[in-house]
Amino acid sequence: MKFFSGMTLVVVGAFGAGSVAAERMEPLRILQEYTKTREATRRHIIESEELRENSDTASGAAPRWERNRFTLMTDGDRVDLTTDTEDMERDQDGAMHVLGDPVRRSAIWDGTTWSAYTSVGGGSASMSNHARKKDHYVAGSYGGACLDGILPGDMRPVDTILKDADSISAREQLEPVNGIPCHVIVATTTSGRYTLWIDPEHGYNISRAELTKKGNDRYLGEPTERVFKSLPPGVSPGTSGRRPKTREEISVVLDDVRFKKIDGLWVPIEAHSLMTVKLDGGKRKTVSRRHVKRTRIDLDPDFAAAKAFVPDFPDGTAIYIEESRGMRYRWKDGKPEPVVR
Repeated sequence: MKFFSGMTLVVVGAFGAGSVAAERMEPLRILQEYTKTREATRRHIIESEELRENSDTASGAAPRWERNRFTLMTDGDRVDLTTDTEDMERDQDGAMHVLGDPVRRSAIWDGTTWSAYTSVGGGSASMSNHARKKDHYVAGSYGGACLDGILPGDMRPVDTILKDADSISAREQLEPVNGIPCHVIVATTTSGRYTLWIDPEHGYNISRAELTKKGNDRYLGEPTERVFKSLPPGVSPGTSGRRPKTREEISVVLDDVRFKKIDGLWVPIEAHSLMTVKLDGGKRKTVSRRHVKRTRIDLDPDFAAAKAFVPDFPDGTAIYIEESRGMRYRWKDGKPEPVVR
């Protein structure tokens, strides 16, 4: 079993800067090269850490911090994702401290069944036959998704989105990112407007990305401008004169991407992302800053030895099965059993 552990950062490729990037390429050809790299690493077991800061200009409250530790096992279709989340606070000296006990969440798509578990409230789980839940969950809950080409707010890799673009082009001049001349692709799609900087010296991986979503552009499968149904506690739509919040615009920046060569393949191992959401006509915005780094990468995984794609809830866990509404289940000996009333 081959794996990478630790955080040795690589910014400059094995070749000299500019040695591969001198020739301008057509945008779809550039995307093809990126797809080859992404597909070559789609089978993996990856452990990563994410530090996330969330703030809201309207609340006046201090930013909220959380630390997530992820273990993702995937063969490109099946997914086994475990997340341990800790709330954090920063003291006056800038040091981070853990608040309370961590929360564990796990989610598995075994090819036919979606299973999800949370330790909140003593533990509960759900099961479903809907594969779409996998894409929605990974995109929304896995901080490392951006290193797999799934940008915040999207549900599939960016190269698959851009292949169906309404318009797509490559800029005439290559532009440097971290000192490496990169191809720049600009595209307009049903998921928003994208600008990608593609690094030819690091496997045609994405070195920087910018994304803007407005109106009917798809955000996690829904129009960006979708109205939020909930109002603050105690606020009644009929008496307050306030309307539900609406998203006006979402902007995403992915940068500070670092790479490592593993088994002859360039793999992204660290990045920063910034997502800004404008609400209520721009009167309010939320900001999410994330730093994610991969601490272990196995590109030749033994899924059987890792016991991947097999639900393993604690015995006694309450199970909600979407296709069997009205029935109560408990987990016992590796499977859900009906609760006899």
